[in-house]
Amino acid sequence: QLHLYVYTAAGFSLLSMFSKVIHDTNDALGLTVRNEFVFITQNIFLTGMILYYFMTDRLDLNRYFVIHYSMQLYLIVFGAMVIVVYGRYRVREMFSLTRRHVRTYSHEFMSYSHPLMVNSIFILAVAIGDRWLLQKYAGSTEQGYYSLALKLVSICFLFTTSMVPLFTREIATSHEKNDLKKIRRLFNRNIPLFYFIAAYFSMFIALNSKQIVGIIGGEHYLLAAPVIAIMAFYPMHQTYGQM
Repeated sequence: QLHLYVYTAAGFSLLSMFSKVIHDTNDALGLTVRNEFVFITQNIFLTGMILYYFMTDRLDLNRYFVIHYSMQLYLIVFGAMVIVVYGRYRVREMFSLTRRHVRTYSHEFMSYSHPLMVNSIFILAVAIGDRWLLQKYAGSTEQGYYSLALKLVSICFLFTTSMVPLFTREIATSHEKNDLKKIRRLFNRNIPLFYFIAAYFSMFIALNSKQIVGIIGGEHYLLAAPVIAIMAFYPMHQTYGQM
């Protein structure tokens, strides 16, 4: 049973990768607004289904995976439809690549992404090593506190993360036109706003960590309140990293 869940999680990772590629392709084609509509509806359906199964006391790991698999397929199918319909790309033309095209794209992909691959390997090693050290020297209880805190503080990214694609697209467009004044204006106008939003929610979670963990986790997780209070400041620094 455990091995099945591992393979299922690996398949979910592949679907997430494909949906991320579709999402980035829509951003590159200037279809961000229409694609974000697909993303918002997916989040609404996802939240609704999880709440439904939770309220009816039927939410388990199997249904959880089924829900997320269906939502990732929803993103892939409707994201691709946005590319075909609004990007005016024919499906046959998208997949009819000659050997020269494949060779050219492969060379361009490798020359552009091989430094990122090395970076990704180090990031993966750090992420796995981080969890392994915590498990080895602190145990499963502290691991649960850390996971709960990380999930809660992710709420702070809801508003800033949704705005990052629009912000980066404007920056890329201005950079292509060598419009440094507009880039400076975008940074000066948006960075303080994003940081203020993240700081507001971070401080709220930090100051009310005991009440929040009592509502979400119950009395058994009250010892996680200091961990959540400390982790609440993480989004404030991560906001600058995303920019």
